[in-house]
Amino acid sequence: MSTAATDYLESLKHLPPGGRLVFQDVDFEDYEGLLLQLGESSHLRVSYSDGCLEIMSPTKKHEKYKCLMNELVLILCYELERDVISLGSFTMKMDRLAKGTEADDSFYIQHAAVARNEDLELGKDPPPDLVVEVDLTHDPVLKCRIYAALGIPEIWLHDGSRLLILHLVDGAYLEGGFSVSFPFLSADKLTQLIETLASGTHQARRLLKEWVQANRPNR
Repeated sequence: MSTAATDYLESLKHLPPGGRLVFQDVDFEDYEGLLLQLGESSHLRVSYSDGCLEIMSPTKKHEKYKCLMNELVLILCYELERDVISLGSFTMKMDRLAKGTEADDSFYIQHAAVARNEDLELGKDPPPDLVVEVDLTHDPVLKCRIYAALGIPEIWLHDGSRLLILHLVDGAYLEGGFSVSFPFLSADKLTQLIETLASGTHQARRLLKEWVQANRPNR
């Protein structure tokens, strides 16, 4: 293990839920070494771009909204009879760009068949169609810059109160009114649907499914 990786791991011992560490002038090799030491089971979100290394520790509220949004996407796809594969917070990394990050959740919908390939390689294969981010305390500028470089077409960003839809336009993200993956859904409606699911009851899930069936676009 490199000295740098050891220092990062030592710092992480004191990182509380909701905390964030940012290191500058970090080599890409040290970022890769840290990922290797943390392993795939790590709950942390690690991002790297242009020498900047950012490490975030999610809170319980953060994970709650991540799970709600995962359930919402899966229900939508099921009721709309669309294929979907979630790859969760897998590391999206492109060595030639020296950039990498981990979303709170990532979905292949339009390109679901691609995600069935265990040898999925960004740069050669399409990126996820939809990325979910929950950011309760920090501005996700670094992650959005990385997502833009990776070509992620759509981000759902939830701040714990409302959801924003971000579309990739000419290499940067702009706020959009409706989803690309689900064009009949606005940001306001998605916020309402998430809050419906937040009760955790089977009645809420049933109401959501009934609403989707009543409002789904004509085939």
